[in-house]
Amino acid sequence: MQETNQYILYQKNVKRQNKKLLRKDCNKIGLMLLIATVIMNIVSFLLVFLIQLTGNMDYTMKTGISGVPYTVYYLLNAIYEFSGFFIVPLVFCLIANLKLSDAVPLKNNKKYNSFLMVIGAYSVCTIANFSVTLLNTNLSIFGIENTTGTDFAAKDLKDQIFYFVCVAIVPALVEEFMFRGVILNFLRKHGDGFALITSSFLFGLVHGNFVQIPFAFIVGLTCGFIVIKTGSILPSVFLHFLNNGTSVIIDITKNYVSENTYIFISNAVIFALTLMGFLSILSLCKKGLNVRFETKKYPTFSLSIKDKISSMLINPGIMIVISIYVSSALLTIFGVLS
Repeated sequence: MQETNQYILYQKNVKRQNKKLLRKDCNKIGLMLLIATVIMNIVSFLLVFLIQLTGNMDYTMKTGISGVPYTVYYLLNAIYEFSGFFIVPLVFCLIANLKLSDAVPLKNNKKYNSFLMVIGAYSVCTIANFSVTLLNTNLSIFGIENTTGTDFAAKDLKDQIFYFVCVAIVPALVEEFMFRGVILNFLRKHGDGFALITSSFLFGLVHGNFVQIPFAFIVGLTCGFIVIKTGSILPSVFLHFLNNGTSVIIDITKNYVSENTYIFISNAVIFALTLMGFLSILSLCKKGLNVRFETKKYPTFSLSIKDKISSMLINPGIMIVISIYVSSALLTIFGVLS
């Protein structure tokens, strides 16, 4: 009886230590994301202040977005993301002794066809986008205007080039480095499923509005799944680029064609890619796509998913980040932020 009690006590202590270990790693990720958020806001403030100081702000709001010229606005967004989603995680890798080769895996294991996985995942993202749009439309019925908090426009060729580079290319590189690179791979030692859910949750959260949060969460799941299955971050970068790039090109097309033609082109492109996606998924399934994740020996594998999620949420870094971005989303949905 005494040996049984000692064993139970030992198990409780092990579980307590494992939770502590998991909370510690999640806290590091939360603090990294918090620092990235602070730096991005400081950079944004300084850049806008510099534009004001040089007299390039247009307070009539006719030649740009929020008074900032279009090209400069897109460039500011690129610098904003680069400062937080590339520089900060890069420093984190050095401090946390996370090898860049582990944070940014590039060697494709060729077990699955990367192209088929990307096209298949795109169809999933398209359905998610449609569902979120439908939800947003229904919210407006009740007088809730759920905006994305971002207004993009591209008038001339120079604006459109910067628009494409800064909205389609830069986010695909830096956001994948942060979320599917550093965060996902830093947490994979606690289980691929847990790392996938956590990195996707945080990816959705940082979008800061209830239009993009659920959509970004699903995009995060698909991108992360591809990284885990292929062993390379490159397919997820391409998927992110395809998702953003398609939207940008369709948006730019609106400047050159009639409204009806724009709607036709938009629907045709999205339908074609989605159809290709479904066919890709069927092909992958026929070839034996395994949706399960491999497990590695690590202490926290003894924890249940409930214990892991609670340990992830209950730490200062994650709690502060959640508070900031949920508050931002609430302020956006009630029209305080635009």
